[in-house]
Amino acid sequence: MPIRFAVFFALVSFAATVCAQPVERTVSFPASPFQTYNALTVEWQLRQWSGAVGVNSDARPGGVWRLSFADDVVEEGTYLTTERGEKLDLTLIQGGVTSTASLAFEADGGGTKLTIQHEIPGAGKAAQKLRSTISTWWDQRLQRLADYLNNIPGGYMTTPPGGGTYPAVLVLHDRFGLDRTVRGFCDSLSARGYVALAVDMFRGEATSDLTTADRYVQLVSREDALEAARKGLAYLRKRENVDRKHTAVWGMGFGGGEALRVGVSDAKLKGCVAWHPLDRPADSLLSRMAAPVLLIFADPDVADPHPAVSSFVQSLVQAGVRVENRVLPGSGDFSDPSYGEGYNAAATADSWRSTLAFLDRQLRL
Repeated sequence: MPIRFAVFFALVSFAATVCAQPVERTVSFPASPFQTYNALTVEWQLRQWSGAVGVNSDARPGGVWRLSFADDVVEEGTYLTTERGEKLDLTLIQGGVTSTASLAFEADGGGTKLTIQHEIPGAGKAAQKLRSTISTWWDQRLQRLADYLNNIPGGYMTTPPGGGTYPAVLVLHDRFGLDRTVRGFCDSLSARGYVALAVDMFRGEATSDLTTADRYVQLVSREDALEAARKGLAYLRKRENVDRKHTAVWGMGFGGGEALRVGVSDAKLKGCVAWHPLDRPADSLLSRMAAPVLLIFADPDVADPHPAVSSFVQSLVQAGVRVENRVLPGSGDFSDPSYGEGYNAAATADSWRSTLAFLDRQLRL
């Protein structure tokens, strides 16, 4: 055999056995490692940014993940390693071929550096083609993920069906974090004709345990929580389906105090609702509140509630704030089932009706 043919066949044989290089990506987000990890594993968060119409995610070793899209495309695989906020190993099935990706989450200042290494099985042209497909898949996926984590990390947004523009409500969670209760209220607001956005002020933490929730309140940076709320409000006003001139803020417990803090710092708001606020802005700041305020408290003695309630309402009135106040029968904190015996379904339902009536008056004029 002539030398040139021998060399040619040797090169062909070598190319057929060369493994494709792994797909590697490194990207930074302003979100925390927990928020970044949650966005990639928690079902409701995957729905927020992936564009999938169906999501299943069992984020345990051996658990299955599956995203189904309107064009009948299905992305799926299994979780291999699930170390929250630190490491995530998973498989991806593409064209009947299973590949493995390793994701590492590293705290980077106030954000996260996400490093991805996706191994490509096989060799030769088939492996190179698969590598190209997976490379494009990650680029598209990370672009959508970045839009979510750069704007509303860990947030939950709902919109009314159909086109057009709608008034919007920023929803601020209580000490339990952005839990199922808060997301349910957002769903109800969108059914009412509002765009609703609940922001994550606890950077990926949520619980149903009251002791843990109280610890969150002690550890959270109030400045960071307020900044997350302001950033969420700014994002709402940039959306094409939002009537930016008709926005309001509503919070419960911890979020009630933050809603009032947003209210005194944003003169464009049309309404501010606070259910049993954990605290309040300084009296010297109350005169900055331009929006009408709805305050809802619960007290065992409705006729003679705790002096702090009357004092706060009086401070608002003296500051020239248009304020509506309701005191309902019940304990001080009543709006989340995680409060246990303190939860009051009747007071919550009554507060919800009052809040909807208030929002309709302020945002639909």
